Amino acid sequence: MEIQYAFSLFHSSYLPNLDLSVSLKQWYQDLPNKLILHRGSPPGVLLLHMAYWWMTIIIYRPLFRETSKIPPHSTEVAPSATDACKLATQSIITLLRRWKECYGLRFSPVTIVQIAFNAGVTGLLLASEAESSTQNNGFNDALECVNFLKEIGISWASANYNAEVLERLIEKRKKDMVSPFPCSDANPVVAERKSDVGEPVNSTVW
Repeated sequence: MEIQYAFSLFHSSYLPNLDLSVSLKQWYQDLPNKLILHRGSPPGVLLLHMAYWWMTIIIYRPLFRETSKIPPHSTEVAPSATDACKLATQSIITLLRRWKECYGLRFSPVTIVQIAFNAGVTGLLLASEAESSTQNNGFNDALECVNFLKEIGISWASANYNAEVLERLIEKRKKDMVSPFPCSDANPVVAERKSDVGEPVNSTVW
């Protein structure tokens, strides 16, 4: 949990955090057999793997449109931020489907709210960057995360709020993509989320 979210590559403390991806991958590869995914894995194991892919998104998403700024010595750490985010998003969605099928998402810890929301936002970013023939994949991923959040919302009120925020972001992004004057990359979409204690949390979405 040493990974710290950075919203800009201009933040002086961010680039060293790329080295955490190496440690994170090594930790994941060294998991004992009892923590490796298999049919019938208990909720704790599913959550552990979701957390791994969530941390992957946290490391790479700030680099999503800034791959040219990754220093040469870091190419082996982050060969493609887009590919890393895509794999992480798809892996989280697969794990959420399994949780839904085996245990029901209404019976989930509050941590999954943030995992599902981040996967949805990342899917939306992937849709924005994808070729027109594959844009629907990203939008479908984001919409599936909305549905996950709504089911989680049976137990956690913040999930319903995050689902509404994600739905608004999806609609806004679709409008921006068909508009002759889409919003500039220099102006991120800022969405307000709420924690389960009712405090507003600003989330910047590029």
